[in-house]
Amino acid sequence: MSLLFALVRLHQCFNDYSTTPNK
Repeated sequence: MSLLFALVRLHQCFNDYSTTPNK
């Protein structure tokens, strides 16, 4: 369960980073 939560958190963080027009 903890692993799944960590995976979702990582995916969300990656999605946010990709959405942010930083580069």
